Amino acid sequence: METISRLIFLFAVLSFIYFFMRWLISLVRRNNPNKHYGKYTLISIAITILFYMILTMAFSSSQKSDTASKPASSDSSKKITKVVSKKKESISKANSIKAAQESESSSTAKKESESRASSESIAESKSSSVADSESLAESSSAASKKSQEASQTDEVSYTKTGEWTVAASGMVFVSDANIYYTSVKNPSHYQYITQSAADAAGDTIAPRGNQFARP
Repeated sequence: METISRLIFLFAVLSFIYFFMRWLISLVRRNNPNKHYGKYTLISIAITILFYMILTMAFSSSQKSDTASKPASSDSSKKITKVVSKKKESISKANSIKAAQESESSSTAKKESESRASSESIAESKSSSVADSESLAESSSAASKKSQEASQTDEVSYTKTGEWTVAASGMVFVSDANIYYTSVKNPSHYQYITQSAADAAGDTIAPRGNQFARP
């Protein structure tokens, strides 16, 4: 409607210009001007004014409709922004919950691995303590066996030749280094047991003698 009114207004203006110019030309050329051109000029002026008013009213109504539609559009945009912000908040909350769950699972896995390692270390320490106790028991049994042999063989006397003390037949002097001799200068520094007991305990005969003991 607004476009049609504009076209009619333009046509009325052109008609007014045309008829006004023809009226002026007839007025200049003749003493009696053509009255029809004057009438057409007035009609075109009236039509021009009418459609000018129509266009003015249409323009004002369009402006009012635009101003009325702006608040609605602003309200809709506000609603859209609120919805988008709520969605973003929900997504961020979901991400934070997921991250917290992942951190909790990793911490529990770490605690489980640490507990496994500690239990394994405890088991290893227990096994090592058992092995140590077994070795101590073996060494104590060997020492007790040696002491028993020594007590049994204390009655077997050894002979003394000058500075040297010679063990009886089948007897030896065992040093702290688990090496046994047959002749020593100071028998109190050695353990006096049978040679078979020394061999059973893992003692070995000295490869060579020194100034205090001889094999």
